[in-house]
Parts: sequence; structure tokens; C-alpha cells
Amino acid sequence: MTETINTKLINDLSELGLSPESSKIYTYLLSVGTDKTKNTAYDISKNLKIPRSTVYLSIERLTTKKLVDSYKINNILHFLAEHPNRIQKDIDDKHDLFQGILPLLEDLRKGGNTYYAVRTYTGKEGVKLVYDEIFDLKDIKELKNIYCISSTNLSGVLPNGFPEKLDKIKKKYGVFTKMIAVASTMPADKLESVYKSDSNRESRLLPPKYNFDGSLYIFRNKVAFFSLTDGEIYSVIVESKTISHMIKNFFMCTWELLGDMTV
Repeated sequence: MTETINTKLINDLSELGLSPESSKIYTYLLSVGTDKTKNTAYDISKNLKIPRSTVYLSIERLTTKKLVDSYKINNILHFLAEHPNRIQKDIDDKHDLFQGILPLLEDLRKGGNTYYAVRTYTGKEGVKLVYDEIFDLKDIKELKNIYCISSTNLSGVLPNGFPEKLDKIKKKYGVFTKMIAVASTMPADKLESVYKSDSNRESRLLPPKYNFDGSLYIFRNKVAFFSLTDGEIYSVIVESKTISHMIKNFFMCTWELLGDMTV
């Protein structure tokens, strides 16, 4: 690959942080190797149809990234592409840098009571994304209790084996759920099998007249809503310390009023 440059490769390198011109020059230098008849700024400019000034500027950037080295023959600069694993090292270095500042960014994001965010998802994949956030292993140690109101069994819209995976996470990390289930038209035996209390969950029943189409989860400083109506699935996460605290208080008031109406 000399004069002809793979367009997809150029685009992929650009996604990794190189400019289109730098990507073209780097792949060109890789392809010509040590051929000193093709690796001067003049040769690069001629073969790639890039202005010489742009070639020098791009090579300077590539040199800074340690992707290109240079040497002189008869006082003329020649350029060599370094091994592509340098790109991997650059990505790894950036990843390590980001991991170092991520907790600081998250602290800023969570810091104030006035912070809030709303995210909306659709379809079955959206339900899974919300559950992934609820049981995010990175924050699982903070998740001691989940408060849930549900008249809809969401396990049917989750991938096979996913509910069992969540149960294992709850048991492993000691996450306890307080659930208010609606005593709807669901047969009593099925209601018990879906919402039965166990070592990781206590369920209480809401009278059928308060039936609704959806579910609500309160966790950390967030509230997740699921709505299943007319075959459409919507999932919404509201992230707000104030709102989650308010809804949790409503939940606990209802919970205490229901007394021992357990499943």
C-alpha cells in the first residue's frame, strides 16, 4: 500500500485521535518502510497529494506521539514510521489517565443536592441498560437497599438468564429489596411465585384498585421508571438526591401503612 490508502483504515485511525492527514502519512510511511527514495517530505507530499507545509506539520505531531522518527542523508530529512503498538501504548496511557480522574469527575457529578439528570430508553434493551445501572458492580457496595413498586413482571422482557444473574449479585453483595406488589388480576399462585418474600426480598401487597401499568425502583440517588403500555416499553432514570429522597419517603409511608400484607 503506497499511493493507494485504505479509506477505512484512515477513518479508524482518525477515530483513535490522529488527523486524516496524519493517518495518511503514517500508513504511507509504514508501507514504504526504509525505502529512502519515498520517505522524504517531498516524496510524501507528491505521493499523497498533501501540501508540503501540511506534511511537516503532521510529521511534527506524529513525532510528538512517537509514531514517526527521522534521520538525515546528505542533509535531507527522511522519515520512518514506528511500530503500530505505539498507538496501543498511547491508548493505554490515556485510559490510565482517565481512570485516575474518573472518581474526581464522578464526585463533581454527584456532589450537590441540586444536581439532576434524566435519561430515557426504549425497548427491551433499554430495560436491560437500566438494570445494568442498578446493579453496576463498580458501585454495588453502596447499594444496600432497593425500594420497588411493581404491577408488572419485567423478567419476561429481559434476556434469558439475566434475572438469575441479578439474583446472584444481590445474594453475593447482600442487596435487600423492599417491594410493593399490586394484587392485580394475576392468579394468587402466580403472584406468590413472582413476588414471594425471601432472604433478599420482602414483598407487601397493594390493593387491586391501585393497579397501574409499570414499575418503579429507588436506588442510591436515582429513581427508575418502567412503562409497558400497548406493546411499547419505556424506561426512564431520574438522578436527583432530592427527588429520590422524596419518592423514597412516599414509598416508606405506603410500606408502613400496608403493615403485614406480605406475599
